[in-house]
Amino acid sequence: MPGRTPHDAVRAFLEPLQSALACIANGVISARGGLSPKVRAPQQWSLNDGGGVELLTEHPEGLTLYASMYWEVIEDDREGYGPFRVTTRGYDYSLVRGEATELWAIHWHPSGNSWERLPHVHLGDVLFADGAPVSSKSHLRTGRMTFENAVRWCIEFGGVPLHDDWDERLALAEAPHLLHRTWSANPDISTPPTPGVFT
Repeated sequence: MPGRTPHDAVRAFLEPLQSALACIANGVISARGGLSPKVRAPQQWSLNDGGGVELLTEHPEGLTLYASMYWEVIEDDREGYGPFRVTTRGYDYSLVRGEATELWAIHWHPSGNSWERLPHVHLGDVLFADGAPVSSKSHLRTGRMTFENAVRWCIEFGGVPLHDDWDERLALAEAPHLLHRTWSANPDISTPPTPGVFT
């Protein structure tokens, strides 16, 4: 999201994400590098410092959402995009039932140990019948998945929204991202990622 200063850009980036989270849970999006990072310095946010958030659900084992995103502040001289803005460098969202039954994981990790560098989803083995042609190890490619999409998936999988107008709230939270994003289907993976991100 654009801003006059790096601090303004980070606030414009994090506040809608916090609003999206509030649709399903009480928790905090924690920015590891603070609200005034250096330009081009790798950053990360996570839910409750990596501890995830428990969702209101009727499932007896409970549901927990884990989420983190890698990002950095960059300079952008295009009209309406700067002079500073936050750009996403990767994400990891997952929904876990009980202690360790992963229902799904939504990933984009353009660098690191995995061969898959494009956005994708893993569906938990618990969702498949015997003999299914895919497994939780399969990388099922997607377009770019927003945090708001992950919140919608949580609701589809049994998380109870905390507000009756959750869908409208999510749409409002997602709107700034949709307006300022630079890609939606496939990122430019020919550009080397910033050192320190997903290493």
